[in-house]
Formats: sequence, structure tokens, C-alpha cells
Amino acid sequence: MTTTVDLAAWGEPPATPAEEALATLLDRVLAEIESGNDAQPEALRRGGRLELKERDLGLLSTVSLVYECAANVWENSVMAADDLRTGTRYSPIDKPSVTGEVPFLRLEQEELSPVEAGGPQEPFPGEYRVVRVLGEGAFGRVLLAEDLNLGWQVALKTLKLPATSTLGPQVLTALRTEAQHLAQLDHPNIVRVHAWREARGEYFLVLQFVAGGSLADRLKTEGVLPWQDAARYVADVGEALVAVHKRDVIHRDIKPDNILWDATRNEAVLTDFGVSARLAEPGTVAGTPMYMAPEAFEGRVSPALDVYSLAATLYRLVTGEHPFAKALLPGLVYQKLQGLPDPDPEPRLRAVPEALERVIRAGMAGRPENRPSMAEFAAQLRATLNQLLTDDLVTPAAGAGSKTPVDLRLMVGRQVQGETYEPLATTRPASFGLSRDMKKVPRPPEQVRVRTGERVRIEVVADKSGYVTVFNVGPTGNLNLLYPDDPTATPSPVEANRPLHVVDVEMTPPAGRERVFAVWSKEPSPLSTERLAGFVEHHHGLCSAPYRASRDMKRIKEAIEQLPTSDRFLTVLELDHIE
Repeated sequence: MTTTVDLAAWGEPPATPAEEALATLLDRVLAEIESGNDAQPEALRRGGRLELKERDLGLLSTVSLVYECAANVWENSVMAADDLRTGTRYSPIDKPSVTGEVPFLRLEQEELSPVEAGGPQEPFPGEYRVVRVLGEGAFGRVLLAEDLNLGWQVALKTLKLPATSTLGPQVLTALRTEAQHLAQLDHPNIVRVHAWREARGEYFLVLQFVAGGSLADRLKTEGVLPWQDAARYVADVGEALVAVHKRDVIHRDIKPDNILWDATRNEAVLTDFGVSARLAEPGTVAGTPMYMAPEAFEGRVSPALDVYSLAATLYRLVTGEHPFAKALLPGLVYQKLQGLPDPDPEPRLRAVPEALERVIRAGMAGRPENRPSMAEFAAQLRATLNQLLTDDLVTPAAGAGSKTPVDLRLMVGRQVQGETYEPLATTRPASFGLSRDMKKVPRPPEQVRVRTGERVRIEVVADKSGYVTVFNVGPTGNLNLLYPDDPTATPSPVEANRPLHVVDVEMTPPAGRERVFAVWSKEPSPLSTERLAGFVEHHHGLCSAPYRASRDMKRIKEAIEQLPTSDRFLTVLELDHIE
């Protein structure tokens, strides 16, 4: 059927000549893409109808944006299966293009080949030796190079303005200013900027080289990431962005492709700070549609863009899918404005704890004024993660009738008068089996409610003698050692069935939920006295105490798992601290 007949069937007026020409163009573009060819709409540039010539740039921009959405969906639904079967990977730079500025998707070998004769020239002979090309796109390329003076590897990122650009020196000045701001930051989760250089009319950023690929690469090779890892990576990047935003730098293109993975340190490192957005023509939409906040499609720029994109990135990492993968413009923008469906008809977050889902939903609120700030988002995510890591320490029950190595209980009492404390009853959380994957999501702990201003006593009792260590994870995610009082002293066992006084404490702001957890072991704790002392020392540095707590929680888990399951046990209690 013709376009006019199709429109008539829907009760719409006939297409204008320009609309007919656009429909013909789109058919031709899609046919080229499906055939595996570059889709270069030459009819728009050199011939065709007058109506199209007059609207050339606008149509190109619209078609590019629509296809970018489709390419993201296609890349993650069709290509993923091929990646896992063949072991090959695809360059995220080389998606099909309707402008011809980026070549059609190509297969790459797992190891990129070194630079051969006729390859990239040495921009800085005697200083850097180019090893190979890491990637190439519309706005430049990235080269792996060896620093001949310092003996380490760096990434040389070239910055290239489009041939038709009218932006001029002001954009390069803005990029250089941002590079100067970033170079002054020393954060483990931001790619380090070593220098801004110029050679033969080209501009270069000399960057830290991260050898582990990106989180997008990990999604392709491993599939969905465990929520424990994904949430830590995103929380780390969130804290880094708080420092970045304080310097008036907004990233504008946060996505798994732009978060590198340092495999040696198991750390996520954010890179590619708004280069594409800066180099794009005025009036065009900058970013990757599936991760963009709805207001970004209108060209609005604020720190709230990064909050949305970071939350969408976390969604992608823990589900393996885009939040609105089935939508295309303008439906995509409309769905983003509505936020994530609640309840979700396709419960893709079943393998994620409910508290973590709430953080994701808040970050992906449709209106920027309804989202938390980056500082609030990062802090809430970190606190939620650290408390969930506590819950994750508990070994699931083996089944009905199974016996634990010890009966270990945490008890909380409220001060009545002097040294008199009345015990507070615990409540069990409601069942969550229908809404969560119980094999991947830890069961919420029992809960005790306390109020600001109350003085409470925490005790622990076990029916067998052994060694006990007690920790607290506060509302902000801080990790504190409650017992032993002196972690450097030689440990001594606690008596069976005799309550151990852990701490008396007055509940002070901030209110919120926190965790107390006790570890019992038949032998002395494998946690060294130095490590235990480190939990109570005052730390200095750029990273926050909750940031360090995420790593300490992992070390605690690894230490506990060194003991036989028959010789250890752990229990967790939630304090619901209200005003």
C-alpha cells in the first residue's frame, strides 16, 4: 500500500509531498541497513525533492535519533545471543548510521591488532609511542600509547570537530576547561586526565588507560551483573560525580559503555566526560537515548541528567535490559516521563532487593524536580547497599529441620530507669517470596523499633561458648565495630548462655534503618586485629566512610567464609530508628 492509502485507513489526511519523500527515504535507509550496508541518504544531499533539500539537516537529525533508539534495542536483543555463542564482541562505537559519519557495525577480534605500517602517525614522537587503535567514532579516536618517559600506558583521545561544525574555538576552550577541572580531581572512580595536548592541528586528551574494558563489555560476556557488584560500581561512580558536579562539569552521557572496569582492582572508572555533547551541533540532542532523561530530548542540561542516566545504567546492569526497550520516539520520551511502571507488568527487578529497586525508581523519576540530587542519590544507594550486604552475609537455611551450629541471638532493651532496661520485641518481616527471587535476594532481618532520644542496650547471647564480634551499619552506611571494645587485645571466648553486654547508646539523628550483626565462631575470628582496628580508626581522604565500608563488608564476608560452616554462624537485626 502507499503512504496515502495507509493514512486513509487511519482516517488521516493525505501525505504532503515532503512526507511522501521522507517515507521513501526511510524505506531506502532501512533496506540498506538490513542488507548490512552503510545507510547514506545521498538523495538528501545531492538530489531529490526541493522540500527535502530545505529541511535537510533537520531530517537527518530526526532520522539519526530515531535510528539510535532502534539500534540500542537491536544491539541488546539480537547481538547479545551472537556474542555469547561466538565469543566475538562488537564495537559500541560502530552502530549503523544514517549519516554515513560512522561505519556500519563491524566484528572485531577479541585482541585489537597492533598499529601497522600506514596506521596512525606518531603525534608525539619521543614522548609517546602509539601501540594500537582502541576505538574510533564521529568525534575522534582513542589510541593506546606508551609513555616513553614514565614507562606506563596511557590512552590518547583525539578530539575532532565535524567538518560542517560552526562551533569553533569556544567548544575546544570549554573542553579544555573541563579537562583542567577533572585533572584536579584525584578519585579512584574517575579516569585520570594527565594532559591536554595539541599536535598537527589535532587536540588530544592524555588519559589513564584502564585495561579491563567497559561494563558494557562485561554485560556482553557475562550477562547480568550481580546486584552486589552493580550497585557498588554505580554508588562509587555516583560519589565521584558529586565531586565532578561541584566543579560545574556535567557528564551528559553516562552508560555502561562509558564506565570502564579495572579488573585488577575490581573498580569502575567513569570516562568520556561529555565530549560528544560538547562537539555536537547546537540544537541537536546529545547523549544515548535509552539512558537519557526525558528533558534531555529538549536540550535542557542540569545535574539531574546524570542522576537519571546513572539510575538507568544500574537498571541495565542488574536486569540486562533497557527500561523502555520496546518504545520508540515519541513514545520513548512519554514513557520516560511516566517513570518506571509500578507495579511492573514484566517484573524484571525480581532478582534485586526491594530497597535497591526503590533507589532506582527514585533516580529515574520522569520530572527532574522529583529526582534526588546526585549527592542524595549516591548516599541513599550507598546506605542501602551496605545494609543489604549485611543481610547477604546470612547463610540461607538449609531447610525444615536443619540445625544451626549455635543458637545466637541479638537483644535490644530500652532504658526505663538507671540500669533497668526492658526488652524490646522483634517483629518478622512480611513474606516477600512472590515478588522476589529468593535465590538471589537476601531475606530481610527481624526488626526492632526505637526512637530518637531513647537509650538502648544491645546484648548478644549464644548457647555455646565461642568468639563473638559485633558490628553496626548505620543509616548512612557507615560500618562500626561494637565489640570487642579493644580490637588489639588478645581475644577471649564468651561463656555459653550468658548475655554479653555489647554497648549502651543513645539514639541520635539521623533517623533511619540500620543493621546490627553478630558473628559467632568456634575459633578466634579470622579477621586480624589490625583489620578490626581499622574499622574503628578515623580515616582521612577523598572517599567517604560508607565508600570504604562497602569494601570492608566484602572483606568481612571473605574472612567469615574461611571458616567451616559448622564452626561459624551470623545473625542480623534491623533497628528501625524513627523520630
